[in-house]
Amino acid sequence: MRRMVANKNRWIRLWPIFLLMVTGLIVRFYIFLNITPRLHTDSVTYLILSDLEMVRTPGYPILIEILQFINDLFAFTTDYLGLIVFFQLFILGLANVILVYILARKMTKSTLFALFVGLLYNTNYFLLGFEFQILTETFATTLLLLTLLFYVKMVEGEKKYIWLAGFFSTWLILTRPVFLLLFIGLVIITLVVHIPQIRKQRFLKKIAGALIIFMVFNIVGITSWSLRNKIKYDYFGISILMPYQLRHYTKHFFHMYKKDDNAELNRYADIFLEEGCNAGRFDERLKKEFGFNQVEISYIFMKLNLK
Repeated sequence: MRRMVANKNRWIRLWPIFLLMVTGLIVRFYIFLNITPRLHTDSVTYLILSDLEMVRTPGYPILIEILQFINDLFAFTTDYLGLIVFFQLFILGLANVILVYILARKMTKSTLFALFVGLLYNTNYFLLGFEFQILTETFATTLLLLTLLFYVKMVEGEKKYIWLAGFFSTWLILTRPVFLLLFIGLVIITLVVHIPQIRKQRFLKKIAGALIIFMVFNIVGITSWSLRNKIKYDYFGISILMPYQLRHYTKHFFHMYKKDDNAELNRYADIFLEEGCNAGRFDERLKKEFGFNQVEISYIFMKLNLK
């Protein structure tokens, strides 16, 4: 009798996950059978790990290398593009749905709300659209959700999850540098939320060691890739992508650019406008006319964006 009750309770807990898996499989099978996997213009820059320039980080290329190694070991397919897309759709995509459900249920204590959020994820074509492209978005989402889940467990006192939280957070940064300061933000939020316990000196004794280990993981990951860039390109930093990403949001302001007494910066702004605010053509002009390398152009671009 007790075993029957336990089985019933387990089914009650697992039926939302089962429903999300079924709906997720139906949606993804339709996509996989009817939509051709796509290569984005950025895709080629992720495919060869050893050739990564300062713009790219190794997180996503490492995943691709692992998939290709396993595939070559067992000779599953010669369609590498299809293999990567299949993995993103049916492994990462479904994992993300379940992780979204688990996190939502953990934070709200509501099974129905968590199920609703999971179903929204399963039917969000914007998110699904990235799953059949060779881009970092899907994998970064998996790493972000895993980081948050294990970090919450770590803060709750389950020390065995410290290493997983640090590992996935570091891999996330090395996949999408936009998350560079996430680990600092998480620690600050944790300390602010637990101010009453900190004042009583109970919380810090319980969690201080875990927070330090978590931060060390991230700092080591950031520093190691920055050192690689310093040795190879004489640039200490994880990526020079930020100035080029900013152009999506600032290029309209260049038409209202106000010149000042900085003649050099004014000239660079003129060149950017002459090239139609196209970062690629701007790069080529500065390389050709001034002999700048990619790092120097990145610094100039950042100054222009900030101004």
